[in-house]
Amino acid sequence: MAGEDTISDRLPGPREHAMQRTLLGGMSLRARMAGLIVLSIAAIAGFAGLFYVADQRSEAALQRLQAAMQIQRSIGKVQAAALAELGSHRNMLAAKAETLVKDYDRGIEALSSNLKTLIENPAAIDGQKTALTLNDGFTQHATHFHNAAKIAVLLGARPRTGLIGNARALGDKLEGELAKINRAALASGLGRLRLIEAAAARDGAAPNEKVARAELRKLAQAISKAPIEATARAGLAKLASAYGADLTQLLRMREMFGREVSRLDEIDAYIAPNIQTLALFGGNLDLSARQFAAETQNLVRQLLAGGGGAILAVLILAALLMLASVTKPVRGLAHAASFLARGDHGTGIPALGNYDETGELAHALVQFRENMAHAQRLRDELELRLQKAEAEAAASARAAASAEAATSEDTAPEDASEDTAADAAEDAATQPESTEVLAPAAGLQNLSNINIADLSRQLAETSQNASTAAHEAERTEMIINGLASSLNRIDQTETLMASISDQMSLLVVQSQLTDEPPVGDQANLVLLADKRRDDENGAVRSIGQSLSDRIGVIQSGTNQAIRSIQQIGETIGAVNDVALEFAAESSSDALDVATVLLQQSEELRGKLDDLLGKIKLEGGALPNYSSGGDPE
Repeated sequence: MAGEDTISDRLPGPREHAMQRTLLGGMSLRARMAGLIVLSIAAIAGFAGLFYVADQRSEAALQRLQAAMQIQRSIGKVQAAALAELGSHRNMLAAKAETLVKDYDRGIEALSSNLKTLIENPAAIDGQKTALTLNDGFTQHATHFHNAAKIAVLLGARPRTGLIGNARALGDKLEGELAKINRAALASGLGRLRLIEAAAARDGAAPNEKVARAELRKLAQAISKAPIEATARAGLAKLASAYGADLTQLLRMREMFGREVSRLDEIDAYIAPNIQTLALFGGNLDLSARQFAAETQNLVRQLLAGGGGAILAVLILAALLMLASVTKPVRGLAHAASFLARGDHGTGIPALGNYDETGELAHALVQFRENMAHAQRLRDELELRLQKAEAEAAASARAAASAEAATSEDTAPEDASEDTAADAAEDAATQPESTEVLAPAAGLQNLSNINIADLSRQLAETSQNASTAAHEAERTEMIINGLASSLNRIDQTETLMASISDQMSLLVVQSQLTDEPPVGDQANLVLLADKRRDDENGAVRSIGQSLSDRIGVIQSGTNQAIRSIQQIGETIGAVNDVALEFAAESSSDALDVATVLLQQSEELRGKLDDLLGKIKLEGGALPNYSSGGDPE
């Protein structure tokens, strides 16, 4: 732990390496993942908003088209009923049938209902004035028609009925009475009145009431002056007066009937242009609704294609930036780790200024590099010390060998002159220092044995250090394999993002290749509107389904990319933990090994110093045989 604290204190933090910070290195990988997830959720919400706006626009266009079609149907019903009523009132009045009047009332009621529906429709606000004019006109038309029908009933619904029948009956009776008296002047005056009567009985005739009154006065004067009996004159005068009253009433009713029919014709005259105006309004409204539907369809296509493409482009760009922020430093770290594994301690470590896992891994690699450099320095120092120790041991061995050879030369004459025990004892007494020379030689032999044992122990420790280095190499290989696995996952994620880009391109191309259905014929507005609506519904469903499929593929690819990035983060975290543990253990082991080697070097230096001291001390006591003489 002390080694870790020392190393961490020795390494600068991300703030000191701000210039070495990579893309988005100021954010952690978890924050970047959270940002990408939030951006994906925002993209989904954006797509939902686009579809909502498109649905609202399409719904508004559909409602407007349906309202235009409903108005067009109401206008068609009004037009058909108006044309039927306007052209048939003369025939109805001529037929003088109550069933026809009831049919007219039913037609007017249906017409008024359609006009009321048209007036109350908010979409037909521009045509309300025309509809109100038509409603007032048909109300007046119904009033005058009923007046004309009542007058027609008074005139006579059947022959010999009504005012026409009464006038004809009295005229026939008066004509019969005048035939009895055989007066040509009276018959001539009555004949002119009968012509007026016949004209008044015909539909469409317009006899003059003043002429009839003048003829009646002439007939009355002729009867009063006729040379006939007073009783016959009084009867003819009374009969002529009754005939005149009926004829006058008939002429007055016929005149009123003519005025009502003329009024109906006038109403027909100003209703017909309004009907045409209303029909033109319906056609323009339907055309405007169709144009609005076409514009809405184009807008929806542009909105879905442009907005969806923009959202996908932003999402893919953000994903690519996040991938680049991970892949670039990971590639650099993998490259640096491979160089460190090959023993290149001078390689640069990227992403030291990052606050994410790559920054931690970079600092772990820096620690690993410094520990390796420190261990190399210690190893070099140890080798130098071992070389010095070996040189000193070799020199000591050579000195001991020369001393031993000198000792054997001194003891050889003593073995050859074994004459007497006294001489041997005397030689032993005279040369007491020879045994003292042999003692240092034995000491040198023991010291050599001690150096050999130390070297054996150091060899065992070196073997143990080799095992530790092999274990560290395995951990280094695990780090490199983890970085290689991260690179493979990065390549897979890049392939997924390329697939997402292709899907976006297909989505944009498909939205642009969708054809606009043709505008229907204006002659058959209702049927073509229904057909157009079915075609548009089918097209919208097809486009919506295809877009949903493409978006589903894109979302699936994005989710796979997110999972791959999460796996990359987990792998980098595991490699980071192993690297930190490895760096800490390497630092601690390196310090321990350096301490042990230093102690061993000091002990070895001390032993060599002792050996040299003994050699120097004992060198003066050895006999000098270099001159070939006897020892002193």
